[in-house]
Amino acid sequence: EIATNYTGRHDLAERLWAQGARETMIMAALIAPEDRFEEKLAFEWVRDVNNIELAEQLSMNLLSRLPYHLALSLECMSDESVWTK
Repeated sequence: EIATNYTGRHDLAERLWAQGARETMIMAALIAPEDRFEEKLAFEWVRDVNNIELAEQLSMNLLSRLPYHLALSLECMSDESVWTK
């Protein structure tokens, strides 16, 4: 509910993600605008994932809405990291 007041704030989403706390990273995934979210940044965020809840939240709330989600999925599947896969 809180995130709905801040949806579309790319700058805030990046700052929240950079905090590195599970809660702030989940909030970042909720408010990041998909129309300004570049593929390079998406893969960087994917590589930062370190727990199942964050993987689920990032995937459901942001990555699945991106126009290049299929290409990103294929790239992630070929990565060596378990969390990226």
